[in-house]
Amino acid sequence: MSLSTYLRNLLVALASNSRIDILALVSGGSSRDIGKSNVTVLSSGTSLYSIWGNIRYTCWCFRKLRKAARAARISLVHCVDPASSVTAALAFKLLVSPSTLVVYDLRGPWIEMAEYTGRFPRFLTSVMKGTLIAFEQLLTRRIDGVVFITDALRRLYQMEYRCPVRKHEIAPSGVDLSLFKPKQKQHLRSMLSIPDNLVVGGYVGAIANIRRLDFVISAIMSDRAQNLFLVMVGDGDSRQRLEAMAGGCSRIKFTGYIEPEELPDIISGFDFGICHLPPARVFNVSFPLKVLEYAACDIPIVMSKMPAHVEIAKSVPQSALYVPSIESFLQAVERATKSPAGAARKSSEAFDWRATAKTLTSFYKSLYEARKT
Repeated sequence: MSLSTYLRNLLVALASNSRIDILALVSGGSSRDIGKSNVTVLSSGTSLYSIWGNIRYTCWCFRKLRKAARAARISLVHCVDPASSVTAALAFKLLVSPSTLVVYDLRGPWIEMAEYTGRFPRFLTSVMKGTLIAFEQLLTRRIDGVVFITDALRRLYQMEYRCPVRKHEIAPSGVDLSLFKPKQKQHLRSMLSIPDNLVVGGYVGAIANIRRLDFVISAIMSDRAQNLFLVMVGDGDSRQRLEAMAGGCSRIKFTGYIEPEELPDIISGFDFGICHLPPARVFNVSFPLKVLEYAACDIPIVMSKMPAHVEIAKSVPQSALYVPSIESFLQAVERATKSPAGAARKSSEAFDWRATAKTLTSFYKSLYEARKT
């Protein structure tokens, strides 16, 4: 198991500051994923999709932190959700190093996602969800700061969960602008033998049941979309079903998983990128990474109309929103593909991973200064 896109890119960006030494305690990954001399990655090899897996991960992190503290002072522990990482950091702060700052980084509504994907037993859903929210309240009372992926997620935690957040920062997803940039558009057409008269739409991401991508397949297969060609990049639990739904349609191709290094060549061949999420509470506070990768490759974007996408559309001019109807989807495609070239790439520059790292290091500094006063 490798590091997540967020963690890998964030560690590389933070490590560009040679004065920072980083110890990353992860469930899967290695130092080879980073390639920086001031970053050490240790992997527990435990799954975080079970209660016992999280308990084991908490204990493992605590032991590693305690051992590392014998060699050098640990100034700050940056914990990426779920809460098991924060539990370990707070135990370390309480029992070993009271001066260490603890930051909780929330990349999504993990409690809502657990409920949405059915990870709670149906008859215990309200009890388990309530217990986890109470635990988050307990943790946020004792940590020094919280990083939220969106302001909408902050509102969920502070207004609905009633978590007492003392200091916070908003740090959305980022994009590697050195990797994701416009490439030759003909590469994809040549690879998949796509006729020049068809407009190519592309989807990159998990082909999962929770995303309800049936709508996209239906839209492309409709009689009104005979000029469109769809490329589905990725894998997941609904791929086989969606391929069967497409029924061998010559205008729909599934590529399977493609290595991140090869994605810019694929995305650059799209005439528009698709980001489809259903109108569900769990997605309303998210920030889809693929939108930024489309924008960095200067590809127009069509997105389902839901709160997170409405917010993103304000920052990405080469985009258009649609409601779940085929007519609205086709109208969004027409609007997006008429946008002037260059605008999407320009908008993505604000989300460079180096900017994210700068935001976080400034937040760290503010926490240190607040402690002094």
